[in-house]
Amino acid sequence: MAHLPGYDPIFQAMSGLLSMTGIAEGKPGAGPALVGYSISDITAGQYAVSAILAALAHRDAVSGEGQYIDVALLDTQIHAASHMAMNYLSSGRLPRRNGTASQITCPWQSFDCADRPIMIAIGNDPQFRRFAAYLDMPDLADDPRFATNLDPVANAETLIPIIAEKLLLKQADDVWADLDAIGIPAGPLNSFEETFAMPQVQDRGLLQTLDHPSAGTVRYVRNPVRFSAGEADKGQRPPPLFAEHTDEMLAGLGLDADQIQALRAAGIVK
Repeated sequence: MAHLPGYDPIFQAMSGLLSMTGIAEGKPGAGPALVGYSISDITAGQYAVSAILAALAHRDAVSGEGQYIDVALLDTQIHAASHMAMNYLSSGRLPRRNGTASQITCPWQSFDCADRPIMIAIGNDPQFRRFAAYLDMPDLADDPRFATNLDPVANAETLIPIIAEKLLLKQADDVWADLDAIGIPAGPLNSFEETFAMPQVQDRGLLQTLDHPSAGTVRYVRNPVRFSAGEADKGQRPPPLFAEHTDEMLAGLGLDADQIQALRAAGIVK
């Protein structure tokens, strides 16, 4: 699964992902937007983990033998977007760049509130009816332009400005709390500073600290997985210095001190 550094944006582009990200054609700033982290690298790693676990299960339950696994970054990035690819393959219609808005349902996008933006995701008719009532516009849910799940998508250019005008008068946190209370998915567009200040993030203990021998106290994001019979972060150690754990790792593979020294003398390890 090795590749040259810096290829993540290339795989984003070649996979079709960047045909769906960014501002819609004809609007200010139109064009693709790179996903803000190395999504192709991480996606490939997640597929690789799944493949390894499947191969181990096959070895233990079926064959008694291991196997080679072939994982390509471009393949996994294409497959990760397979639900959008299938929309194209089944209909012949290409997805479009749509900013924060959904390709298939509406309203499902970010809106400006009085203080900061909020993301709202309405996925069915009952949710839209509750949302219209929340905006003090219950008639919206009976308007034939927006009456069923597909209608708002076709008439988004009419509907979105109506919603936007209402939300612009409200505070984002108030909208978030109000919509959560009536079962409508919503959440503010946080910076990392705001994310780590969230009570839920703090209660879940996602932000942790550890001591580093040269950098002092270092903050890090803990493993998000919780096990009933153990902790994924138990015994967490700081990022290693160069070659810090060479002896430890090789000893764990069964090499003795003389063998490790021989490898070091030959320049094979540090």
